[in-house]
Amino acid sequence: PNGRSIQASGIVPDIVAELERLGRARQDFVANLSHELRTPLTSLGLLVDTLIARSGKGTSLVKDLASKMAVEVDALHQMAQEMLDLAAIEAGRQVVRLIAAPLGAIVDLAVERLADQAQRKRIEISREVPADLQILADGELAGRAVLNVLHNALRYTPEAGQIRIT
Repeated sequence: PNGRSIQASGIVPDIVAELERLGRARQDFVANLSHELRTPLTSLGLLVDTLIARSGKGTSLVKDLASKMAVEVDALHQMAQEMLDLAAIEAGRQVVRLIAAPLGAIVDLAVERLADQAQRKRIEISREVPADLQILADGELAGRAVLNVLHNALRYTPEAGQIRIT
């Protein structure tokens, strides 16, 4: 108002540098946490699978509870993978290689990986993807995207429901 300007020499660059440092620290934290979660989740998944396999002649309560545990372990594993993916994207380490990829094979692989979850909830998954349909994509990343969508569909589809992929 009186014609004088306030100089903030050094303050703004210091704030920007601190924000960048905090952003990198958060990325590292998310990446490390995600990576560290994978080992116990894998172990828990194997233990639950063993419990389910051996409870075949046991009580239905044990089998039911073990199946529910398996669903939750799968959900945690999926979240850990998504956090790793996010950390890689934010850090600029996510490399995308676009090549022609068969969409049917990508979908089939995702369905195969989640078949146990679908079976536990008695969910029928049907596919209507032309065998010759090619997409321009990074096959691994496209596979994760399809897996994420299918995983969410399994989570929110009621027992004995149906999922249709077209």
